[in-house]
Order: sequence, then structure tokens, then C-alpha cells
Amino acid sequence: MDFKSNAAITQQNAPDLACQNAKIDLVNAGDIINVEEARLSVLNYLQDAPMAPDDKRHIYGYTFGLNKLKEFYNKIESYNNDPKNDLKIEGVRIYHGKSIREKPSLPLIEGILYKDVVLMPIVEGGDDLYKILPPFKDKNGEEIILGESRPCPNQCGSSFIDV
Repeated sequence: MDFKSNAAITQQNAPDLACQNAKIDLVNAGDIINVEEARLSVLNYLQDAPMAPDDKRHIYGYTFGLNKLKEFYNKIESYNNDPKNDLKIEGVRIYHGKSIREKPSLPLIEGILYKDVVLMPIVEGGDDLYKILPPFKDKNGEEIILGESRPCPNQCGSSFIDV
């Protein structure tokens, strides 16, 4: 897919269509893409970036450990397998955010506001799990939200993007 040639319909010039389509077949949203498609997507994003891609302050990627992703997925599966829950989780929405790391998963400087992403489960129809339901807690008393990612690049290693 050539990202630049498909600019005729974008979220900016067709927001209603984008919103309508975003709710269709949520459980199958997304696609496995190849490295060239991924590279073009990130490079297209970087064209509009407010600072150079190699600037150490420029964070345009976020890392979660596989164990945390598995834990997040297992909590979703547990929720979906509980017959008390009528609405099933069908996807995950990723929000941009900033967070202070009081219990960081790596030695970041405490008290600093870091760019972050928050992974929020979404249910049938596209609503956030925590918008439509009373606060759901798993058997350990925890909510099903993943955050406090590690900011990358340019602070955590090499990227598949040559900038």
C-alpha cells in the first residue's frame, strides 16, 4: 500500500466515514503489514513532526514488554469468558497521553511527565470499556488498562527507520 497515493480520503476530509467504518467488525480491526508499509507509515508521520526524528526529545514510539502484553490479553480473555459480562471486548484503542512515573518499570526520572500511550479495551459498538460500565476490576482488583510504556526511540535503542 502506498500511503501517499491514498491521500484522497483521509480522516481530515472524511471524518464521518472514518468514524462509521471504525465501528465495523471491531474484532478484526487492523492488519498485519510488511516492513516497507510500516516504514512508509512512520516516515509519513515524521514529515509532520514538530522536531527532527533524530532529536533525543522526539519520542514517536512506545515499548511494552511481552509479559505485560500477555497479562493485558489474559485479563481481556478472562473478562470475555465471564458469563456475567454481556458486552464483550472486541478490540483495543490506543490513546496518546503523558504520565508521571511513580513506579516506573525502568529507571526513568521520577516526577517527570513522560509521553506515553494507554491501551484501553473497547467493547462491541466501539465504546471504551470504562465509559459504559461501572469500573470493572478483575479477580485481583485491577482494571484492564495498560500504560506506562517505555518511550522510544530515540532513547532506547535502534529503530527500523533510518533517519
